[in-house]
Amino acid sequence: MGHKNCRQLRVEPDESQLKEISIRTGLSKEQLFLMHQEFVKDCPNGRLSQKMFTKMYNQFYTNGNAKKFCKLCFMAYDRDKNGYIDFYEYASVMGILLNGDIKDKLKLAFNIYDCNDDGHIEKKEAEKIVQSIFEMYGESLPSKAINNEALRLMQKFDSDKNGLITEKEFIEGCLRDDDLKRIFVPLFNT
Repeated sequence: MGHKNCRQLRVEPDESQLKEISIRTGLSKEQLFLMHQEFVKDCPNGRLSQKMFTKMYNQFYTNGNAKKFCKLCFMAYDRDKNGYIDFYEYASVMGILLNGDIKDKLKLAFNIYDCNDDGHIEKKEAEKIVQSIFEMYGESLPSKAINNEALRLMQKFDSDKNGLITEKEFIEGCLRDDDLKRIFVPLFNT
């Protein structure tokens, strides 16, 4: 399906890279090879832009607008913060989605929602989360309702009442509450 902004440059993983990422992700070398072929079909230069990522993701949410949610995901998946998701970043995420246990998936979800990468979720980030999830499903909320939902989430997750949700609080909160788990891990098979 190639992207017009991608230059033709094949980035083939070598045997040692496949082995290393296979060990890290639990994906077989065969799975990685097939995944790489598909990845290069979509973006022949081996780099997935945020625009292309959003376009691909929106195919799953035709009744809503996943743009804000995609931005959060993209920022978390682009580990080296170079503005692109390369195959290794992509394979790492896919390894978690396909082979990770619930805690691995919740850690990934936390990384998506920790927008500024500071190790915790604050109220402003909770508001972004609420807004992006509702928009993804084609619903919009007034600012006051977004604020109220964010406050409710802070109260549910922030067990030490310091105004911040840590990764541990997020994971424990989701493990205690199946409804929260379904909301915050929308695409992950749990």
